[in-house]
Amino acid sequence: MTTQKKRKRRTKAEIEDLFFESTKELVELIGFSNLTVTKIVQHANVESAVYYNRYTDLENFLDKFVREYDYWVSDKIIIDPKKKPLDNYKKIAENLIDCFWENKIMQKLISWELNDLNYITLRTAKNRDANSQHLIKYFSDKFKDLNINVITAILIGGIYYITMHKNIAAFNNIDFSTNEGFELLKKNILIIIDKVFGNINDLDSESHNNDNKKVKNVKINIAAELIKKQVSYEIIKESTKISDKELKALYEIKENNATNDSITIKDDDCSNDSLKRKRGRPRKNA
Repeated sequence: MTTQKKRKRRTKAEIEDLFFESTKELVELIGFSNLTVTKIVQHANVESAVYYNRYTDLENFLDKFVREYDYWVSDKIIIDPKKKPLDNYKKIAENLIDCFWENKIMQKLISWELNDLNYITLRTAKNRDANSQHLIKYFSDKFKDLNINVITAILIGGIYYITMHKNIAAFNNIDFSTNEGFELLKKNILIIIDKVFGNINDLDSESHNNDNKKVKNVKINIAAELIKKQVSYEIIKESTKISDKELKALYEIKENNATNDSITIKDDDCSNDSLKRKRGRPRKNA
């Protein structure tokens, strides 16, 4: 008498992976618009009851499925607080091109949304936009003089179209289906971003540098006043956080101007070079 081998019980994670992989294969073959629960369970070779024990319907399943492949609702987008806003923007654009170029599922999803208006396509499109709100706010705050929403929409739209068109024909005499075409797209998207946002970034840097100079100037004037009041060197340094070099230069200025009633530090006196020029023998009174 032969004994039937007991079938290994699959975990919930294994079953979900099976559904996801089966759906991925089906979408690449027939697209989202022709997808049904019946086709998914048949392709996965499982019973419908197994599917409905986990998902209420196709919409519920696709909400979870597209998160694995949609760049904008996944965990692939990271803002690095140590980087400049322009560098973060360029990195996100680069990653989008890399992700979307080979991501047939997301390409099929965008195509489905453009060609079939229904509850699922509307919801996936709205979810994508909702999940991008923190990015929109971040870059809107950083680039206040630009309409970041419109510019970003144009860039993303261009990336989508060129990527989805690349296997149909050349576009503007460029074969984007080749590695050369791919690299040209990335290179020139970054050039466009630099041209559009670069001036704003430079202005931000200039403003930041001017602010730093103003703060340094205030600190040096405070230090000069404390020297007049004969406050100790250590306390002045600790209070103002200026360098030893700058502080010693102020003491030399005081000594050289000992005959004057006060020390006046002008705006351009905050640089080390300016402090150096004030050293030397005091001028004799006329």
